Amino acid sequence: MPRERLSWKWKITIAVVVLVLVLIGIVFTPVGHNMMRSAIQKTYDETPAKERATSEAADSWLTLAFYVGWVCQQSEDSMAMYKQFLGIADNAEGDFWTRSNDWQEKWDGFFQGSDRDGYTGWGPLHPRAPEAFYNFMQLYGPTVSDQFEGRMARHYFDLFYTKYGRMTKTWKPHPKFYVYWPKIKIMCMKWKGDPPPEVPAKPDGYEGPPE
Repeated sequence: MPRERLSWKWKITIAVVVLVLVLIGIVFTPVGHNMMRSAIQKTYDETPAKERATSEAADSWLTLAFYVGWVCQQSEDSMAMYKQFLGIADNAEGDFWTRSNDWQEKWDGFFQGSDRDGYTGWGPLHPRAPEAFYNFMQLYGPTVSDQFEGRMARHYFDLFYTKYGRMTKTWKPHPKFYVYWPKIKIMCMKWKGDPPPEVPAKPDGYEGPPE
């Protein structure tokens, strides 16, 4: 007996189900996230070096990092994205903090620098960099001891108070440094119970972009 053909309603239903499953695979799985990351990175790579700092791809990258970490609960992948954004991603030489000193950093991820070209990419000079670091700390803190959380929090001061001023030759902190410092300095105190680095009061008129 010949098999009956599916009606057009069933065909549409099956197509919709398949489409939904594909979308779930893209939106909620590491495979899909890798596809989205690759697409954003391609946009970044194709952007001229001098224009990368202002590229709208940065917003897409940070949105995806937040989504991966807080919605999909894939904190390790999200933290890696934040570190790439900040230029402090881990590599064969170790993590950023073990291969840097006060004056000679070895940047990687989406931030590069040289004496000839200056600094290009996203990194600690980007307007949203303190926000990225703070979001990273929100994921990092629950995964480590108080000692490691406090030690890492102190690098917020190092990046956005000390190094930012030196790299921009302004000798001032990142404009958005003060937005997250009240929260970060509480984390700093978990490092051996030491007080956080001393920071002068925010100068009048020195306001960073709104959160």
